[in-house]
Amino acid sequence: MSDETSPDRDLRWYRSQWDDLMALLDVSDPKAVVAEVRRLQERLESMKTQQDALSDLGVSDPERALRMIENMADQLEELYAERDHRAGGNESRPNT
Repeated sequence: MSDETSPDRDLRWYRSQWDDLMALLDVSDPKAVVAEVRRLQERLESMKTQQDALSDLGVSDPERALRMIENMADQLEELYAERDHRAGGNESRPNT
């Protein structure tokens, strides 16, 4: 067995690894490491859910999804403007 996979690691090595992990997670309290990892895990699950939803819609490219949303927003703006014009400008547009 190599030294890196040996179960007989010294405490100094484990502390070094924990310190590196704390630095990567940008936490100062060792107890915060687990909470931060859980928060990141929840965020990852949320992002996977969003990705699956986009994939179900046939959108696998985030840039394409953003362009689609912007296009829909532009179309809504045009529809609101047309509605306001027909109503003589008396109708107010919903807050965007």
